Amino acid sequence: MAHQVIPGEQARQFYRTNPWAKWPTRDKPDRLSPLAEPATGPLFGLSGREKVFCIGSCFAREIEETLDRRGFEVLSLRRDFPRSPNRGLPDRNMFNKYNVGTVLNELRWALEAPGSYRHEDVLLNAPHNQLVQDLQLQGEAYAEEWGFAVAFREAFNRFFATIAQADVVVLTLGLSEAWFDRQTELYLNAAPTEHMVAAYPGRFELHVLDVAATAAMLDEIDAILQAHLKLDFKLLITVSPVPLASTFRDQDVLVANTYSKAVLRACVDGFVQQRPHARYFPSYEFVTLSHPELVWRADDFRHVDTQFVDYLMASVLNGVEGLEAEATQSRAAVRQKLLASKHPSSSLWAGGWARWWQRLRQVWKSHRKQQRLARKTVRSHLDRWDGRRLQGWVYDERHTQAVEISVWVNDALWIKTLADEERVDVADAFGPERLHCGFLITLTALPPGAKVLTLRVGDVLLKTIPLNPPKD
Repeated sequence: MAHQVIPGEQARQFYRTNPWAKWPTRDKPDRLSPLAEPATGPLFGLSGREKVFCIGSCFAREIEETLDRRGFEVLSLRRDFPRSPNRGLPDRNMFNKYNVGTVLNELRWALEAPGSYRHEDVLLNAPHNQLVQDLQLQGEAYAEEWGFAVAFREAFNRFFATIAQADVVVLTLGLSEAWFDRQTELYLNAAPTEHMVAAYPGRFELHVLDVAATAAMLDEIDAILQAHLKLDFKLLITVSPVPLASTFRDQDVLVANTYSKAVLRACVDGFVQQRPHARYFPSYEFVTLSHPELVWRADDFRHVDTQFVDYLMASVLNGVEGLEAEATQSRAAVRQKLLASKHPSSSLWAGGWARWWQRLRQVWKSHRKQQRLARKTVRSHLDRWDGRRLQGWVYDERHTQAVEISVWVNDALWIKTLADEERVDVADAFGPERLHCGFLITLTALPPGAKVLTLRVGDVLLKTIPLNPPKD
């Protein structure tokens, strides 16, 4: 079935008159190499005073911050959420929506059927674990006590409903591998942990979405937006160039990622052909067709360098009616800066300096990555704190040996000990290799002025406890 049928006479006319109809050649490579410049065509007429809401994968965060710097009122940056002692990571990533199913979930709960949201469907925990995970957001990375999780989710639902005020919605599609909860019949934004899958056998499935399923959910997303936003709202769709970090399929992640992006790109092409209020911006093509040295950050091959994001956003505004003059000048300046600073054929000295700086950044990023990995793999629970004794358990999923737990008073290290006591209940829940993971720490003679107690494993914050005078 064709999503677009063009009469032969018109197709021949397009071929004759379209200046971008032919692929660039070695003689004239400028539009492709080293920096791709796919033509966007006219996008929308904007004044710069519009309210914008950005939804989607991590690339959407880059878009909204750039639009904010350009003076647009970006509703999706208005974030005022209750804090929690368990949430050591910033909230920025909480707003990433990686698949069309979870975008659709949020829009249903926020606009279409607010009464359909239920905490018991969304906030999940493994047996014997007091912390719950919101798998519609970031899952285990932000595991919370029930009260904090409920407060955050209710605030998030109110926040997402502000999309109804938007003049422009930017929707960035991320990937086509999506986890599905058979019990709630909801697509998940974060993969359930191995322990969660084992604790609820048969509950979770990996769905590799096809074009038909993706297109159906995109249709429903647009129907909700049309029903609840202004009649003249505009929808700008992009496909995130950020590839899969890993795949749960039995194949090479390079192959799995190609399928994932191809499905999204195919759906979008048919989607915008049928909707005059929707436009596609080829951020995916900008990135994948440009020289890798110009595109990727120095620490990985997944995240787009900030200078290249600036180039992309200047190209977006270059296609916006009413902003062309400023955008053209800005785009030329950004392009020149990008080529001058990162061009693959830079001088040997500049290249050596760049490689040294890149290596320094890689070491720093690697350290940060290890910290983030530890936050995701350290499991713990504090069972008891009576003013003198700390009792609980902790282990690291990456290995089976006992981990060292440290207790800090204010900002000073007070005591270190191994968490190696027997915990039969933990072994029953998480496997026999977790038998020796308990701790019992008695604190005496705390220093005067002690205000806060902190439990850590390495750089990972486990718990922060305000101190009251000990009871006899």
